Amino acid sequence: MLAPSTDETTRRRTLVLAAGTVATALAGCLGDNDDGTTDDGSDGSGEDSDGTTADGSDDSERDSDGAADSDSSDGDSDDEPDGQIGLPVGRTADGVEVEEPAQVVDALAAALALEEREVSADAAARTVEVFASVSEDELRDALVDAGVDPADAEFRQGVTADTRDLIVEMLEERFDRAELAVDVSTTDRDGQPAVVLSGEDADSDEARGLLDPMHTEIVAGYPDDGELVLETVLDQEGFASVSPARDADETNPQPNVAVALTDDAAQQFADRVIEAGFTDDGVGACEFDAEDHDEPREDQWCLYTVIDGAFVYGASVGPSLAEVIEAGEFADVDEPGFIIQTGTLDEAERIEHAIASGPLPTEIELEG
Repeated sequence: MLAPSTDETTRRRTLVLAAGTVATALAGCLGDNDDGTTDDGSDGSGEDSDGTTADGSDDSERDSDGAADSDSSDGDSDDEPDGQIGLPVGRTADGVEVEEPAQVVDALAAALALEEREVSADAAARTVEVFASVSEDELRDALVDAGVDPADAEFRQGVTADTRDLIVEMLEERFDRAELAVDVSTTDRDGQPAVVLSGEDADSDEARGLLDPMHTEIVAGYPDDGELVLETVLDQEGFASVSPARDADETNPQPNVAVALTDDAAQQFADRVIEAGFTDDGVGACEFDAEDHDEPREDQWCLYTVIDGAFVYGASVGPSLAEVIEAGEFADVDEPGFIIQTGTLDEAERIEHAIASGPLPTEIELEG
Protein backbone atom coordinates (compact mmCIF):
# COMPACT_ATOMS: atom_id res chain seq x y z
CA MET A 1 0.00 0.00 0.00
CA LEU A 2 1.41 3.38 -0.96
CA ALA A 3 1.63 6.30 1.47
CA PRO A 4 1.23 9.98 0.65
CA SER A 5 4.47 11.62 -0.40
CA THR A 6 5.93 14.61 1.40
CA ASP A 7 7.88 15.64 -1.69
CA GLU A 8 6.77 19.24 -2.21
CA THR A 9 8.56 19.51 -5.57
CA THR A 10 6.11 17.15 -7.20
CA ARG A 11 2.89 18.02 -5.35
CA ARG A 12 0.87 15.45 -7.25
CA ARG A 13 -1.40 13.28 -5.13
CA THR A 14 -2.40 9.94 -6.52
CA LEU A 15 -4.39 6.97 -5.47
CA VAL A 16 -4.41 3.45 -6.78
CA LEU A 17 -7.52 1.85 -8.27
CA ALA A 18 -6.71 -1.83 -8.29
CA ALA A 19 -8.51 -4.97 -9.32
CA GLY A 20 -8.28 -7.55 -6.56
CA THR A 21 -8.65 -8.04 -2.87
CA VAL A 22 -8.99 -6.19 0.40
CA ALA A 23 -5.22 -5.96 0.54
CA THR A 24 -5.30 -3.90 -2.67
CA ALA A 25 -6.14 -0.31 -1.80
CA LEU A 26 -6.32 3.18 -3.10
CA ALA A 27 -3.49 5.33 -1.86
CA GLY A 28 -0.34 7.14 -2.69
CA CYS A 29 1.47 9.93 -4.35
CA LEU A 30 3.70 10.26 -7.40
CA GLY A 31 7.22 11.36 -6.46
CA ASP A 32 10.44 11.71 -8.42
CA ASN A 33 12.58 8.59 -8.71
CA ASP A 34 16.37 8.64 -8.85
CA ASP A 35 16.28 8.31 -12.63
CA GLY A 36 14.16 11.43 -12.99
CA THR A 37 10.93 9.65 -13.79
CA THR A 38 7.76 9.83 -11.74
CA ASP A 39 6.23 6.76 -10.11
CA ASP A 40 3.83 6.34 -13.00
CA GLY A 41 6.86 5.67 -15.22
CA SER A 42 6.55 8.83 -17.28
CA ASP A 43 9.38 11.25 -17.91
CA GLY A 44 7.24 14.19 -16.92
CA SER A 45 6.44 15.18 -20.46
CA GLY A 46 3.43 12.81 -20.87
CA GLU A 47 0.65 13.23 -23.34
CA ASP A 48 -2.56 15.10 -22.68
CA SER A 49 -5.97 13.46 -23.07
CA ASP A 50 -6.37 15.08 -26.50
CA GLY A 51 -3.32 13.17 -27.73
CA THR A 52 -0.93 16.12 -27.90
CA THR A 53 2.46 16.12 -26.27
CA ALA A 54 3.53 18.70 -23.74
CA ASP A 55 4.81 21.02 -26.46
CA GLY A 56 1.43 20.95 -28.19
CA SER A 57 2.49 18.75 -31.08
CA ASP A 58 0.45 15.85 -32.40
CA ASP A 59 1.97 12.49 -33.30
CA SER A 60 -0.70 11.68 -35.87
CA GLU A 61 0.08 12.42 -39.49
CA ARG A 62 -2.25 14.89 -41.18
CA ASP A 63 -2.39 16.97 -44.33
CA SER A 64 -1.24 20.58 -44.21
CA ASP A 65 -4.82 21.75 -43.71
CA GLY A 66 -5.18 19.57 -40.59
CA ALA A 67 -7.52 17.06 -42.17
CA ALA A 68 -7.01 13.33 -41.95
CA ASP A 69 -5.74 11.61 -45.08
CA SER A 70 -8.61 10.29 -47.17
CA ASP A 71 -8.89 8.83 -50.63
CA SER A 72 -12.64 9.46 -50.84
CA SER A 73 -13.52 12.01 -48.17
CA ASP A 74 -16.23 13.64 -50.25
CA GLY A 75 -17.92 10.30 -50.97
CA ASP A 76 -18.19 11.16 -54.70
CA SER A 77 -15.97 8.32 -55.96
CA ASP A 78 -17.69 5.40 -57.61
CA ASP A 79 -14.75 3.12 -56.81
CA GLU A 80 -15.16 0.58 -54.03
CA PRO A 81 -13.03 1.77 -51.07
CA ASP A 82 -9.98 -0.38 -50.39
CA GLY A 83 -10.54 -1.50 -46.82
CA GLN A 84 -13.18 -2.36 -44.27
CA ILE A 85 -16.27 -0.16 -44.20
CA GLY A 86 -17.44 0.96 -40.77
CA LEU A 87 -20.90 2.46 -40.33
CA PRO A 88 -21.47 4.69 -37.28
CA VAL A 89 -24.75 3.64 -35.66
CA GLY A 90 -27.43 6.31 -35.45
CA ARG A 91 -30.41 8.11 -36.91
CA THR A 92 -30.39 11.74 -38.13
CA ALA A 93 -33.16 14.27 -38.71
CA ASP A 94 -32.19 17.21 -40.93
CA GLY A 95 -34.17 20.43 -41.38
CA VAL A 96 -35.68 20.71 -37.91
CA GLU A 97 -36.10 23.89 -35.90
CA VAL A 98 -34.31 23.50 -32.57
CA GLU A 99 -34.83 26.56 -30.40
CA GLU A 100 -33.52 25.17 -27.10
CA PRO A 101 -30.98 22.40 -27.87
CA ALA A 102 -30.37 21.41 -24.24
CA GLN A 103 -34.08 21.00 -23.54
CA VAL A 104 -34.57 19.05 -26.75
CA VAL A 105 -31.72 16.69 -25.85
CA ASP A 106 -33.21 16.09 -22.40
CA ALA A 107 -36.67 15.42 -23.83
CA LEU A 108 -35.45 13.13 -26.62
CA ALA A 109 -33.27 11.12 -24.25
CA ALA A 110 -36.23 10.61 -21.92
CA ALA A 111 -38.60 9.69 -24.75
CA LEU A 112 -36.17 7.18 -26.27
CA ALA A 113 -34.86 5.82 -22.92
CA LEU A 114 -31.30 6.87 -23.77
CA GLU A 115 -28.48 8.67 -21.98
CA GLU A 116 -28.22 12.37 -22.77
CA ARG A 117 -24.79 11.77 -24.34
CA GLU A 118 -26.54 9.57 -26.93
CA VAL A 119 -28.48 12.53 -28.35
CA SER A 120 -27.28 15.69 -30.08
CA ALA A 121 -29.21 18.77 -31.23
CA ASP A 122 -27.65 21.55 -33.31
CA ALA A 123 -29.74 24.70 -33.72
CA ALA A 124 -27.43 26.27 -36.33
CA ALA A 125 -27.30 23.16 -38.50
CA ARG A 126 -31.00 22.41 -37.86
CA THR A 127 -30.03 18.81 -37.14
CA VAL A 128 -30.86 16.22 -34.50
CA GLU A 129 -28.78 13.06 -34.12
CA VAL A 130 -29.47 9.95 -32.06
CA PHE A 131 -26.45 7.72 -31.50
CA ALA A 132 -28.38 4.48 -31.14
CA SER A 133 -30.43 2.07 -33.23
CA VAL A 134 -33.83 3.74 -33.47
CA SER A 135 -36.35 3.73 -36.30
CA GLU A 136 -37.55 6.76 -38.22
CA ASP A 137 -40.99 6.48 -36.60
CA GLU A 138 -39.44 6.30 -33.12
CA LEU A 139 -37.38 9.45 -33.72
CA ARG A 140 -40.32 11.25 -35.31
CA ASP A 141 -42.57 10.49 -32.33
CA ALA A 142 -39.84 11.50 -29.90
CA LEU A 143 -39.43 14.85 -31.68
CA VAL A 144 -43.14 15.50 -31.30
CA ASP A 145 -42.90 14.65 -27.59
CA ALA A 146 -39.99 17.09 -27.34
CA GLY A 147 -42.03 19.89 -28.91
CA VAL A 148 -40.14 19.84 -32.23
CA ASP A 149 -42.19 19.85 -35.44
CA PRO A 150 -40.89 17.02 -37.69
CA ALA A 151 -43.13 17.90 -40.66
CA ASP A 152 -40.28 19.26 -42.81
CA ALA A 153 -37.59 16.94 -41.45
CA GLU A 154 -35.59 14.58 -43.65
CA PHE A 155 -34.75 11.36 -41.84
CA ARG A 156 -31.86 9.08 -42.70
CA GLN A 157 -29.90 6.28 -41.11
CA GLY A 158 -26.50 7.05 -39.65
CA VAL A 159 -24.82 10.19 -38.33
CA THR A 160 -23.80 13.52 -39.84
CA ALA A 161 -20.56 13.99 -41.75
CA ASP A 162 -19.27 16.17 -38.90
CA THR A 163 -19.80 13.37 -36.39
CA ARG A 164 -18.18 10.89 -38.75
CA ASP A 165 -15.15 13.16 -39.12
CA LEU A 166 -14.87 13.44 -35.33
CA ILE A 167 -14.90 9.64 -35.12
CA VAL A 168 -12.06 9.50 -37.66
CA GLU A 169 -9.92 11.82 -35.53
CA MET A 170 -10.58 9.79 -32.39
CA LEU A 171 -9.83 6.47 -34.07
CA GLU A 172 -6.59 7.85 -35.46
CA GLU A 173 -5.58 8.83 -31.93
CA ARG A 174 -6.39 5.36 -30.59
CA PHE A 175 -4.55 3.50 -33.34
CA ASP A 176 -1.52 5.80 -33.03
CA ARG A 177 -1.26 5.24 -29.28
CA ALA A 178 -1.69 1.49 -29.77
CA GLU A 179 1.03 1.58 -32.47
CA LEU A 180 -1.24 -0.21 -34.92
CA ALA A 181 -0.77 0.11 -38.69
CA VAL A 182 -4.33 1.22 -39.44
CA ASP A 183 -5.26 4.06 -41.80
CA VAL A 184 -8.66 5.72 -41.34
CA SER A 185 -10.38 7.49 -44.22
CA THR A 186 -13.94 8.49 -45.06
CA THR A 187 -16.56 7.55 -47.60
CA ASP A 188 -20.33 7.42 -48.04
CA ARG A 189 -22.37 4.24 -48.09
CA ASP A 190 -25.80 4.68 -49.70
CA GLY A 191 -25.81 8.28 -48.52
CA GLN A 192 -24.65 7.35 -45.02
CA PRO A 193 -21.34 8.84 -43.81
CA ALA A 194 -18.93 5.97 -43.15
CA VAL A 195 -15.30 5.28 -42.28
CA VAL A 196 -12.80 3.05 -44.06
CA LEU A 197 -10.14 1.07 -42.18
CA SER A 198 -7.10 -0.13 -44.12
CA GLY A 199 -3.54 -1.22 -43.41
CA GLU A 200 -1.93 -4.42 -42.21
CA ASP A 201 -3.49 -4.26 -38.71
CA ALA A 202 -6.96 -3.16 -39.79
CA ASP A 203 -8.45 -6.64 -39.37
CA SER A 204 -6.72 -7.44 -36.07
CA ASP A 205 -8.63 -8.18 -32.89
CA GLU A 206 -6.83 -5.29 -31.16
CA ALA A 207 -7.97 -2.82 -33.82
CA ARG A 208 -11.54 -4.10 -33.66
CA GLY A 209 -11.51 -3.69 -29.89
CA LEU A 210 -10.71 0.00 -30.30
CA LEU A 211 -13.94 0.53 -32.27
CA ASP A 212 -16.04 0.33 -29.10
CA PRO A 213 -17.28 3.66 -27.69
CA MET A 214 -15.25 3.02 -24.49
CA HIS A 215 -17.10 5.45 -22.26
CA THR A 216 -15.12 5.33 -19.01
CA GLU A 217 -16.27 6.33 -15.55
CA ILE A 218 -15.54 5.63 -11.89
CA VAL A 219 -18.62 4.42 -10.01
CA ALA A 220 -18.82 4.23 -6.22
CA GLY A 221 -20.66 1.22 -4.82
CA TYR A 222 -21.43 1.32 -1.09
CA PRO A 223 -24.08 0.19 1.43
CA ASP A 224 -26.67 2.60 2.78
CA ASP A 225 -29.28 1.29 5.24
CA GLY A 226 -28.74 -2.21 3.94
CA GLU A 227 -29.15 -1.22 0.29
CA LEU A 228 -26.45 -1.12 -2.38
CA VAL A 229 -25.98 2.40 -3.74
CA LEU A 230 -24.26 3.02 -7.07
CA GLU A 231 -23.13 6.55 -7.87
CA THR A 232 -20.89 7.94 -10.60
CA VAL A 233 -18.15 9.94 -8.88
CA LEU A 234 -16.00 10.59 -11.95
CA ASP A 235 -17.03 10.64 -15.60
CA GLN A 236 -15.09 11.09 -18.82
CA GLU A 237 -15.15 14.89 -18.56
CA GLY A 238 -13.28 14.72 -15.27
CA PHE A 239 -10.09 13.27 -16.78
CA ALA A 240 -7.52 15.94 -17.64
CA SER A 241 -4.81 13.68 -19.08
CA VAL A 242 -3.50 10.12 -19.15
CA SER A 243 0.00 8.69 -19.20
CA PRO A 244 1.08 5.64 -21.24
CA ALA A 245 0.09 2.30 -19.72
CA ARG A 246 2.86 0.58 -17.75
CA ASP A 247 3.58 -3.06 -17.09
CA ALA A 248 4.24 -4.33 -13.57
CA ASP A 249 7.55 -3.25 -12.06
CA GLU A 250 9.21 -2.77 -8.67
CA THR A 251 7.18 0.36 -7.97
CA ASN A 252 3.78 -1.03 -8.97
CA PRO A 253 3.27 -4.80 -8.77
CA GLN A 254 0.44 -4.77 -11.35
CA PRO A 255 0.04 -3.25 -14.83
CA ASN A 256 -1.32 0.26 -14.49
CA VAL A 257 -2.16 3.57 -16.09
CA ALA A 258 -1.88 6.96 -14.37
CA VAL A 259 -4.51 9.63 -14.95
CA ALA A 260 -4.82 13.26 -13.86
CA LEU A 261 -8.13 14.90 -12.95
CA THR A 262 -9.42 18.38 -13.49
CA ASP A 263 -9.46 20.52 -10.35
CA ASP A 264 -13.26 20.51 -10.17
CA ALA A 265 -13.47 16.75 -10.67
CA ALA A 266 -10.85 16.12 -7.98
CA GLN A 267 -12.76 18.20 -5.42
CA GLN A 268 -16.08 16.56 -6.27
CA PHE A 269 -14.48 13.12 -6.09
CA ALA A 270 -13.01 13.83 -2.65
CA ASP A 271 -16.30 15.22 -1.33
CA ARG A 272 -18.32 12.23 -2.51
CA VAL A 273 -16.03 9.52 -1.15
CA ILE A 274 -16.09 11.23 2.26
CA GLU A 275 -19.88 11.49 2.28
CA ALA A 276 -20.26 7.86 1.16
CA GLY A 277 -18.04 6.55 3.97
CA PHE A 278 -15.06 5.44 1.88
CA THR A 279 -12.65 7.25 4.22
CA ASP A 280 -14.28 5.77 7.34
CA ASP A 281 -15.96 2.36 7.41
CA GLY A 282 -15.02 1.81 3.77
CA VAL A 283 -11.23 1.91 4.19
CA GLY A 284 -9.86 -1.33 2.72
CA ALA A 285 -13.39 -2.77 2.43
CA CYS A 286 -13.58 -4.02 -1.16
CA GLU A 287 -13.14 -7.50 -2.59
CA PHE A 288 -13.68 -7.56 -6.34
CA ASP A 289 -12.16 -9.70 -9.07
CA ALA A 290 -13.46 -9.15 -12.60
CA GLU A 291 -12.89 -12.84 -13.39
CA ASP A 292 -15.23 -13.88 -10.58
CA HIS A 293 -17.63 -10.94 -10.41
CA ASP A 294 -19.38 -9.15 -13.25
CA GLU A 295 -21.51 -6.79 -11.18
CA PRO A 296 -21.22 -4.66 -8.02
CA ARG A 297 -21.15 -6.49 -4.69
CA GLU A 298 -23.27 -5.75 -1.65
CA ASP A 299 -21.76 -4.80 1.72
CA GLN A 300 -18.63 -3.48 0.00
CA TRP A 301 -17.13 -0.02 -0.42
CA CYS A 302 -15.75 -0.32 -3.94
CA LEU A 303 -14.67 2.23 -6.52
CA TYR A 304 -15.38 0.53 -9.84
CA THR A 305 -13.86 1.33 -13.21
CA VAL A 306 -16.77 0.99 -15.65
CA ILE A 307 -16.26 0.86 -19.42
CA ASP A 308 -19.35 0.95 -21.64
CA GLY A 309 -21.47 -0.19 -18.71
CA ALA A 310 -19.27 -3.17 -17.76
CA PHE A 311 -17.80 -3.28 -14.24
CA VAL A 312 -14.23 -4.30 -15.03
CA TYR A 313 -12.21 -3.28 -11.95
CA GLY A 314 -12.93 -2.58 -8.31
CA ALA A 315 -10.82 -1.23 -5.44
CA SER A 316 -11.06 0.27 -2.00
CA VAL A 317 -9.61 3.39 -0.40
CA GLY A 318 -6.50 2.77 1.68
CA PRO A 319 -5.81 4.38 5.07
CA SER A 320 -3.09 6.70 3.77
CA LEU A 321 -5.30 8.10 1.03
CA ALA A 322 -8.25 8.32 3.41
CA GLU A 323 -6.14 10.52 5.66
CA VAL A 324 -5.15 12.76 2.76
CA ILE A 325 -8.76 13.14 1.59
CA GLU A 326 -10.09 13.76 5.11
CA ALA A 327 -7.47 16.47 5.56
CA GLY A 328 -8.73 18.21 2.42
CA GLU A 329 -5.39 17.84 0.66
CA PHE A 330 -6.27 15.55 -2.26
CA ALA A 331 -7.57 18.31 -4.55
CA ASP A 332 -5.18 20.96 -3.20
CA VAL A 333 -2.32 20.12 -5.58
CA ASP A 334 -1.20 20.98 -9.10
CA GLU A 335 -2.26 17.72 -10.75
CA PRO A 336 -4.55 15.58 -8.59
CA GLY A 337 -4.92 12.10 -9.99
CA PHE A 338 -4.65 8.40 -9.45
CA ILE A 339 -3.19 5.19 -10.80
CA ILE A 340 -5.57 2.53 -12.11
CA GLN A 341 -4.05 -0.91 -11.57
CA THR A 342 -5.32 -3.74 -13.77
CA GLY A 343 -4.90 -7.47 -14.22
CA THR A 344 -3.08 -7.28 -17.56
CA LEU A 345 -1.17 -4.75 -19.63
CA ASP A 346 -3.80 -5.07 -22.38
CA GLU A 347 -6.46 -3.91 -19.91
CA ALA A 348 -4.34 -0.94 -18.84
CA GLU A 349 -3.75 0.02 -22.47
CA ARG A 350 -7.48 -0.21 -23.20
CA ILE A 351 -8.20 2.31 -20.45
CA GLU A 352 -5.37 4.54 -21.68
CA HIS A 353 -6.79 4.60 -25.20
CA ALA A 354 -10.33 5.22 -23.99
CA ILE A 355 -9.37 8.19 -21.82
CA ALA A 356 -6.85 9.65 -24.28
CA SER A 357 -9.24 9.87 -27.21
CA GLY A 358 -12.46 10.20 -25.26
CA PRO A 359 -15.47 7.98 -25.93
CA LEU A 360 -16.67 7.61 -29.50
CA PRO A 361 -20.11 9.19 -29.97
CA THR A 362 -21.55 5.84 -31.08
CA GLU A 363 -20.77 2.26 -32.02
CA ILE A 364 -19.15 1.33 -35.32
CA GLU A 365 -20.64 -1.58 -37.25
CA LEU A 366 -18.26 -3.23 -39.71
CA GLU A 367 -19.65 -4.55 -42.97
CA GLY A 368 -19.14 -8.20 -43.78
